[in-house]
Amino acid sequence: MAARLYQNIARAHFNAHALKNTRFGKRVIYGGHIISMAHALSFNGLENAVRILAFNGGTHSNPTFAGDTLFAWTDVIEKIDLGRADAGALRLRLVGVKNA
Repeated sequence: MAARLYQNIARAHFNAHALKNTRFGKRVIYGGHIISMAHALSFNGLENAVRILAFNGGTHSNPTFAGDTLFAWTDVIEKIDLGRADAGALRLRLVGVKNA
């Protein structure tokens, strides 16, 4: 459903019949959904964040399928001083893995 919502028409996301004889033999979960799930799972401890300013990049190194179990965490890479006592910025690395 998310693949169609974002107009990702790659049949790997929704055409189960056509994918029966492919390398994986089943549909692949849309990567944007996986990134959103990883973000939601790893956000514990960052509940006071005002906003995310940017995503600098991302990699889908393995396909994810229905039934896979996702795990995620966030590493703090850098703390950035904004010159304010009430706010700052963090550079974060979001990591999501499956079936670990």
